[in-house]
Amino acid sequence: MNKVLQSRNGMTLVELLAASVLIIILLLGFFTFLVQGALFTEKNDDSLKGTYLVRNIMEGIKNKEEIRGEKYIERFNTEGYPTVKSVNLNGSFKSNQDLRLRINPHPKENSDIKIFKIEIINQENHIVAETYGYLGVK
Repeated sequence: MNKVLQSRNGMTLVELLAASVLIIILLLGFFTFLVQGALFTEKNDDSLKGTYLVRNIMEGIKNKEEIRGEKYIERFNTEGYPTVKSVNLNGSFKSNQDLRLRINPHPKENSDIKIFKIEIINQENHIVAETYGYLGVK
């Protein structure tokens, strides 16, 4: 019986616990990288969508006389407001209801150029994408 107790063919409970703790620590580190990667991908995806939408808006409002004033424009497609085919009346995009459009005109006196800022905003009111546009005044 003494030989059976002194046999070291198996693992002790302490060795099993140590191995389990090491595996758990390694897996937690690995899953942390996965979560960070998923968050980065989601943020980058919103930015890419916003950039694409901004380009479409820039093409749609070139040479529009409706881009005027000094305050943000957040209403569209009605009389006195810019006509943008890809957005609803409240500025939300038809293709992506989570994002909405906001235009901020920057009038310059005695200038032949009209400057405006286009912003794409998410539901938390964070700017996802922004760009500036320039229109020639006739």
